[in-house]
Amino acid sequence: MTVQRRVSLGLDIGGTNIDVALVDADDGSVSYYGKFSRHTYTVAEALKIEPVRRYVESARRVMLSTSRVLNTFLETKLPSTSLVLAPGPGLPPPRSLAEECIVIEGYVDPRGIVLEDVDVKEIVRALERKAMESIAIVTKFSIRNPILEQRILEAACRVMPRERIAVSHKIPFLDYRRRAATTVLTAKLKLVLHDLMRELGSWLKKLYLIKGDGGAQPLELAVENAALALGSSQASIVIGVQAVLGSVTGVIVDVGGTTIDVVPIASGESQLTTLHFRDADTYIVVPRFESIVAGGDCSIAVVDGRGRVVPRRAGVPAAFGGEQATVTDALNYALELSIGDHVRSRRVIRELARKHGVDPRDLAQGVVEDVVSKVVELVRKTGCCGPIIAAGYLGKHVAPLIAKECGVGCIVPEHYHVLNAIGAAATSFSLEVGIYYDGVDGKAVFTPSGRVIEAKKRFIDKGDILEMAREELIGIARRLDAEDLVGDIEVVHYDSFTVVKERVPQGMVAHCIIRAKPKAMIRVRR
Repeated sequence: MTVQRRVSLGLDIGGTNIDVALVDADDGSVSYYGKFSRHTYTVAEALKIEPVRRYVESARRVMLSTSRVLNTFLETKLPSTSLVLAPGPGLPPPRSLAEECIVIEGYVDPRGIVLEDVDVKEIVRALERKAMESIAIVTKFSIRNPILEQRILEAACRVMPRERIAVSHKIPFLDYRRRAATTVLTAKLKLVLHDLMRELGSWLKKLYLIKGDGGAQPLELAVENAALALGSSQASIVIGVQAVLGSVTGVIVDVGGTTIDVVPIASGESQLTTLHFRDADTYIVVPRFESIVAGGDCSIAVVDGRGRVVPRRAGVPAAFGGEQATVTDALNYALELSIGDHVRSRRVIRELARKHGVDPRDLAQGVVEDVVSKVVELVRKTGCCGPIIAAGYLGKHVAPLIAKECGVGCIVPEHYHVLNAIGAAATSFSLEVGIYYDGVDGKAVFTPSGRVIEAKKRFIDKGDILEMAREELIGIARRLDAEDLVGDIEVVHYDSFTVVKERVPQGMVAHCIIRAKPKAMIRVRR
């Protein structure tokens, strides 16, 4: 009898390379890995190359991490946004979160009761007048009752494609200012994931996206909270190190084509930090990291007679057929490496040196020293005194130099050059699920699904509330064919109170949020 082995396919889409890793979930072996230059292949083309195509077609799931969302956030002009806001009574509305803020009438009270409906026709007219490129929809207590946001969404879809519209009731937390900031960012970034969905259309049902907390969600679900994918690549590298090295403490130095990322970890885990947007907190968490534009594809120049890295991507290094000298070419020359066409690297370095009247070895060494000094500064900024952990296709060559300057050890893990893809393959399902239970009104509302059921008990134990939330989370994972990816479940928030009328308790109201905690589900065999 043949036993079918469980394999997980990880895919990391960076600015320069597409990394693929096939990991056996049963014995932890990495049975295949590959790296494809985005200068040569689109993502769809890379996935059609054998044996990758065969693995993708046979895989149950394809786990994807990407730096596209973060790069778009950092490097491009984001689409303009109309924030349609129904704040109700209370504090002034956060108008500064978007280019235009349309404050409308309409109110759901703290217990989810609609006290004032929205005017759909007026919303349509207001949106047509503003002519923004995306729309964010936020009502104050939408997680208690999403009906007003759903009506506003119907109106917004008359003037804007659905893929450019974000709603806040998919986020299970109550603070509507933080939900508003998160929703505006999602509206601005949704198109990045929709473009990726179009590019990978034939495999869409299998695709899971790694979020900034390190966990995975089906891409079709994750796109509704696209901003949560900020930090996807940094999170997957942490899970990759966790899968390969276990509970290690140190500083990951991930040397990519465009950037070098520095990520401190303790006992295999990163410190998650909350992203701020336009002076407001969001519900977006990303690993704490520092980054510098000094990767292998970056330009180099001669400044005051010394080689220096230019914080700008030049394109293809000369070692891989490009015309300009880059950091990769300087590494080839200074460290006497054989990356790509190292003869061509040496030629462009000599030509650049001749043009400026300097020694080519001094030029190349100057570039390397400049990169190392900049990264050392970032490492010291983290305050972590552990070893340097090499990652990325140039990590093996750069990390030891950084470790020497910092006076610490250096770890070059097996598969260091595809750790992002391994992390994607090894991670767990991640989802936050909320339940608002109102024993007085006799209803329970779940987020992010928006499902409403009858609350049969006026008073209910905390344990029963937590079990309802857990069953909802497991049910969502089961419907998404991801139940086997659910790891530890933790309680993120719980509060409750008793409604009293004329000194007589009427029932209990409770709000609970739980989370499937991200972690490495596979330990890679050394």
